[in-house]
Amino acid sequence: MSINTYSSLIEPWNPMLMVLKVKVFSPENENNKIDVFVFLDCGSEVSYVTDELTKKLKLPKLGEGFLEIYTFQGNKSEKQRSGRYLLGIERKNGKNEMLELLSINKIANELRSVTINEVSGHLKMKDIKDNLVSNFGKPDLLIGVKDFWRFFIKKTEICKGCYLVNTTIGSVICGENQRISLEKTIPIQTHMVVKYFEDMPNESEIKSWWDLQSIGITENPEENEDETAQEIFDKSIKQIDGRYRVKWLWKDEIPDLPTNFGIAYKCLESLLNRLQNDQGLENLKRIDKTIKDQLNLGIIEEAFKSKGELEHYLPHRPVFKDEKIREVYNASARTRGRKSLNDCLFRGPLKLPDLAGMIMRFRLSKFPLLGDIEKAFLQIELEESDREVTKFLWLKDINEPLTSRNLIIYRFTRVAFGIICSPSLLAMTIEHHLKKYPGQESLFKNIYVDNVFIDCNTEEEIYGKYIELKRIFSEGKMNLREFVTNGRKALEKIPENDKITDLNVKVLGIKWNIKNDNLEIKFPNLNLEDKFTRRKVLEIMASLFDPLGLVSPCLVNPKLLFQKLWDKPKKWDEELEIKHMIEWKNILKNWINQETIIPRMTIYKEIDTINQLHVFVDANKDTYAAVVYLRSENYEHNKISLIYSRNRIKPKKQNLTIPRMELLALLIGVLLIKLVQNENLNNFNNWEIFEDENGIKRLKSRIKNSDAHFDLENPIIIPKNSEILPLIINFIHEKFKHAGVQSTLVEFLSKFWTPQARRKVKEVLNRCLKCRKMKSYPFMLPKFPILPMDRTQDIDNQDKKFWITLITCLCTRAVYLEPVKNLKTETCLSVLKRLAARRGCPEKILSDNSKTFIACAKTCKINLNVIGNDLKWRFIKELSPWQGGVYERIVALVKDAFRKTLGKGSLKWEEMITFTTEVEGILNMRPLTAIEENPDIPGIIPLRPVDFLCPRRNLCLDLEIPRTNESINYSIKYKDSFIHTEFLLNELWKRWKKEYLIWLRDKSQWSMKGPRLQTKREPKIGEIVILEEEFVPRNFWKIVKIVELLDTKDGRCVRNVKILMPNGSIISRPINKLYPLELNIENKEIKTKQRIKLFKKIR
Repeated sequence: MSINTYSSLIEPWNPMLMVLKVKVFSPENENNKIDVFVFLDCGSEVSYVTDELTKKLKLPKLGEGFLEIYTFQGNKSEKQRSGRYLLGIERKNGKNEMLELLSINKIANELRSVTINEVSGHLKMKDIKDNLVSNFGKPDLLIGVKDFWRFFIKKTEICKGCYLVNTTIGSVICGENQRISLEKTIPIQTHMVVKYFEDMPNESEIKSWWDLQSIGITENPEENEDETAQEIFDKSIKQIDGRYRVKWLWKDEIPDLPTNFGIAYKCLESLLNRLQNDQGLENLKRIDKTIKDQLNLGIIEEAFKSKGELEHYLPHRPVFKDEKIREVYNASARTRGRKSLNDCLFRGPLKLPDLAGMIMRFRLSKFPLLGDIEKAFLQIELEESDREVTKFLWLKDINEPLTSRNLIIYRFTRVAFGIICSPSLLAMTIEHHLKKYPGQESLFKNIYVDNVFIDCNTEEEIYGKYIELKRIFSEGKMNLREFVTNGRKALEKIPENDKITDLNVKVLGIKWNIKNDNLEIKFPNLNLEDKFTRRKVLEIMASLFDPLGLVSPCLVNPKLLFQKLWDKPKKWDEELEIKHMIEWKNILKNWINQETIIPRMTIYKEIDTINQLHVFVDANKDTYAAVVYLRSENYEHNKISLIYSRNRIKPKKQNLTIPRMELLALLIGVLLIKLVQNENLNNFNNWEIFEDENGIKRLKSRIKNSDAHFDLENPIIIPKNSEILPLIINFIHEKFKHAGVQSTLVEFLSKFWTPQARRKVKEVLNRCLKCRKMKSYPFMLPKFPILPMDRTQDIDNQDKKFWITLITCLCTRAVYLEPVKNLKTETCLSVLKRLAARRGCPEKILSDNSKTFIACAKTCKINLNVIGNDLKWRFIKELSPWQGGVYERIVALVKDAFRKTLGKGSLKWEEMITFTTEVEGILNMRPLTAIEENPDIPGIIPLRPVDFLCPRRNLCLDLEIPRTNESINYSIKYKDSFIHTEFLLNELWKRWKKEYLIWLRDKSQWSMKGPRLQTKREPKIGEIVILEEEFVPRNFWKIVKIVELLDTKDGRCVRNVKILMPNGSIISRPINKLYPLELNIENKEIKTKQRIKLFKKIR
């Protein structure tokens, strides 16, 4: 927004603002494009559009808020309502860009621009004529700094004070043109201060909230510059004679870069002055040798001072580490008011893997193989045209003083270490190289700068991987060397010049003891008499390199102390106060000669291994923390390993309660578990929750062997507090014409899963106004009075015992009950004959080991015509009642019916037959799936066993017999009835497959409930065990021997075994009735085999 004011100027002033013409449109109608003036204003924080243009284009509205406007040099503000709109703008290449704008009544009056004739003498570009605005233009759009840099390309000075600005929406000329004389009174644009807000808390509240959200886990956003740098690299990379050649990632085609010769000369002079003592002269010879070696290897070459061309000199200094020396080149050195080399280059995309994730993968490997790319940066060649900016100065003769005659200029032919884009160029080159080898793309995530790690499952695999890695990198002129592994036999095959034989090496900054396969973190040993300052305290804390947080609890007290030091108005190099000095020295005393040793390998690699992640969080008044453990379990061992941990100090100036601190601990716990899963997901094989190819979380189930669709087997998980959950339920409810709870629930569970799904469906349906009108309930009547005495008197009669034969179908769960007076074999056979006559002959029978059933089975086997020729009778294992759970549950239902109905009463035999038959009918009418709460409302009848026996059974007696005078064609009637019955039966089976399978999935239990302490491995043949016997003290249990393992049908596990009893008989028993006596049976077998081998050698 602006105000036009007028002023008399002493000197004529002719400003040219960035105003040009563009095509805009509404996203809802891209064909209707119009030309408008746009004002590019870097002084505005956001972008604006006039109310007139929003109405003209009918722009879609995104929201509404207020503008708070402060006039120029004014203290008061006024508020006006403003909308947020979405507008499309056309780029010059034909592509469209979407902008989010705030609406305003008016942006500005006519703004001063330039005509094409005013700069025709200096303008060489002809493609911008149509994009310029002559004299004055009234803009309908203002693009602020929020969106300006999305369009900006570059600027070029075309005359004194006049610039050509190139953008993706057109080119514009701005600045000052002194060739044109104007009237002494010209309009000046004075802008207002505009603030936009949407019912938000005040600034201090937002800051406090954001401080808590960051908690040290902020992510690095992807920058648009990275995409540009990647494009430059992809276009410029070449491979010449096997070696890759790249160009610098320039921001501008012609960078404004000074030579820096003076800075480079002064740095060299300062370096030589520091190396005047005996030790310095020795180091000077080492530096000279390094430079001469690089010259002989072609890494650098001699250069000469350029005249009028682009050149740049790099100051350098040596870094000594042990016996090695490295020259570090400072590409950030600059003169005042000028740019450095790093300022003119893109950093490039950071393609390094997460350091903590790479170390975690290293700990998961059984046989890790690590190597190092020799002088990795110097293996990539630099384009000839870019070498002039990598010059540096050195002496021709180190024995002579520094003079112009004793000065020599070198320049790099390879990528130098210290340039801002060097790490990115190295990473992109390696990634480009690995893409040529199918199957090796995953290797890139295990390369950290020049460190290479690869996972080997067996020791025999190591040498083959070594040969393959050497070949791949050698084809890119890179030498992979310094290999190290814990597979000692494989390491012996690797040549001496390619391996490290030391048993203590550093892996990504952490010490690895290869002999013991441990990671060692050593605390710094310091002299307690030293002077300690804030800078020194911070330096000591930072020296403890622990990316996984394995010793993070040891840093809690130092962090708390440093937080106290931060509040003190002391300088960085001023000595600590006495009380803080005492506290700091007490901390250091606990660090003296301390070293934390942690096993490197955290996981078993066997097939039957179960791996679980456990995360724990906690907080107190000062700190909050989270830790992740990995539990790896097989039949023989358990291993629990610390994987990752983090702790935080309570944010300053925040009055946080312990419950709030615990919530923060929970937050970082979730972030840690996500990090571990993302880095190592393929190593954990027992997730019951998994992500599909679209990133949607799904739940595993146990109905994989059914022919159900994928969504039913693996439903989508929706949190019960998710805002989308009621929307999905309501959509299904309305789609099925306001169906009841059961129908809505079944349809929901066929694709989705959520905890307490039925309760959530009820909650949503209870809020449906249309359903509440139709399903409201009347008031409840009072309770029944107490029963009279004649209803509760006992009947004096002689009681006799009887039994009930219970038969249930394994598929439809139908029940057949028949009372019998004894347990004779012929009585049982008579019951089976009556069952066959009424329901058909069964094909298979599963029963317990009752003597009556065993006798019946033998009779049926001898006489095939008793019931049926193809009858197969199978018994559960002795003392394993849970294997007959399918009928044990029905037994409980029958007993409940008798107890709750009869109580202590008794019935006559005829009454007992009638009552038992009624119980059978009731059980056959029980729903297999959930029941609709209000049976008075018509709906889908739940699945029942009786529907499989009598598909069209009418539960009510129809007393009215319809009469008609028309003759009835009974043939057609019975045919239609038969077809309709078949149709209903097919529909019934479809519902069974859909509803009953969902019920099975939700009610399924994965493991058998047992005692807390159990032997978690499979028994072995020949193992000596003791046999559990009921009602017998444990010290009298028999000692038996396992002679055979009885696998399950799928062959995955052993549930029963055959054992040899002391009397010589062989019986079968479930494994949970056996208690092992030999704990180290495998070690015993191994030792036996070793003794046999030794005996053979002696012979």
